[in-house]
Amino acid sequence: MFIRIRSYCLSGIQAIPVSVEVDSSFGLPGFSLVGLPDNAVRESRERVVAAVRTSGYSVTGRRTTVNLSPADLRKEGSALDLPLAIGMLLANEEFKVINPSRYVFLGELSLDGLLKPIRGTLSIAMALIHKKDTILVIPQENVEEASLIEGLKILGVSSLLETINQLKMRESSKLIVSRGISYKQERSFNKNLDFKSIVGMEGVKRALEIAASGNHNFLLVGSPGSGKTLCAKSIASILPEMSDSEIIESTQIHSCIKNLSAKQYSFILERPFRSPHHSSSMVSLVGGGHKLLPGEVSLAHNGVLFLDELPEFRREVLEALREPMEDGEVQISRASGSIVWPARFMMGAAMNPCPCGFSMDVKKECTCLPDMKQRYWLKVSGPLLDRIDLQIRVPSMDISKLKANSGVESSAEVRERVKKARIFQQKRFKESPKLFNAEMNSLEAKAACQMDKKTEDFVLGAAEKMLLSARAYYRVLKVARTIADLRESEVVSPIDLAEALQYRMLK
Repeated sequence: MFIRIRSYCLSGIQAIPVSVEVDSSFGLPGFSLVGLPDNAVRESRERVVAAVRTSGYSVTGRRTTVNLSPADLRKEGSALDLPLAIGMLLANEEFKVINPSRYVFLGELSLDGLLKPIRGTLSIAMALIHKKDTILVIPQENVEEASLIEGLKILGVSSLLETINQLKMRESSKLIVSRGISYKQERSFNKNLDFKSIVGMEGVKRALEIAASGNHNFLLVGSPGSGKTLCAKSIASILPEMSDSEIIESTQIHSCIKNLSAKQYSFILERPFRSPHHSSSMVSLVGGGHKLLPGEVSLAHNGVLFLDELPEFRREVLEALREPMEDGEVQISRASGSIVWPARFMMGAAMNPCPCGFSMDVKKECTCLPDMKQRYWLKVSGPLLDRIDLQIRVPSMDISKLKANSGVESSAEVRERVKKARIFQQKRFKESPKLFNAEMNSLEAKAACQMDKKTEDFVLGAAEKMLLSARAYYRVLKVARTIADLRESEVVSPIDLAEALQYRMLK
């Protein structure tokens, strides 16, 4: 008997429909699995046979051929265990189901027939958002994640035997229609990373406010112990809450690489702040590997990627960041296939001004020779620095200022201004997929910065004297546009441009 079972596989964050076609006939007993399965799928036969046997059924004794369609798509993971088991049982006429084509099955089986949670449930649920008659059959632990998509029919089961019993019923007792789970919660910030706990450094905090408002990349340069890392980590406390679509996007990416139903994981409700160590490889940062998994740039989607001790990263690793910083996505191509992962992030970085770290310190003398400083800065290429909008000097802290109890403003006060600036940008880009000023192209940046001839001559003259590239010039315009948004002004003034230009005067 022939039977076709519906299921899905993942390609990046995209869910690709897969048909598990099972043909069972009399003849010499055997089992064949075709359709580009990987090792995990190929080994599913042993898991399925054992799970079926412990559930009180049998699928052996016949000639069984299984085809995973489309045959040219490589199938990975263990989520095809359940559809394979159901297909073999139906093909062997162990039980019957009315209209099996309305079900989509996903789940990993253990040898005792219990179902284990799978990854990528949210992406698969999103693929079924317009298929209202489809019933998604998944492990019970994945039901909460799938329920983020409203209007989806979900059947959560904990074992193969329970799945069979539910399918035998004319109307399943566990079938639910998701109404969307209320995953909003009050944000809880680390009080140690509040702007109010940072004494002094008002100029640095002002620059970080601009970066947060327009999603601009930033670089902090200062002596050891000046507070670069503390300030960079505190930027998470002034970022606005994620929208519903951003929560789903970020959760989708994390769901595709790990099981969000496990106790140590949860939905991505806060903007990600990823801070990889400087020994990270290119694959871990950008993505790739055997399974073409996402890297830190994709895990930081809708959030911040912070690279502390920037020159200590390997040069080829840093150069690989240039395309994601411009495009907002990273395309990973290997002989086994090609996958595009989202990567719209704000890149933050921190570094010392020289190998000893004290060339900007007014109290300690720098011991580095000129060629040592030059070699140190050459570790960070010019094209990468050109893509960093805000290059900020972090002055050494005057110890006497530490007597003050706290800073002037709290993160909550700064966050309100950032929200207002982002509302300005939402109105500007309401007809565009762009979200932030940092994403504008050159034509959009010029159109957004309404300047009279005198103001334009001023900024062009300054850019020429500072030897800025065309890219750097337009990035200055984007930063100036954000500064004007913080003032809630439609017009970019010379003061806005002057402030934006000072963030390009690092050396």
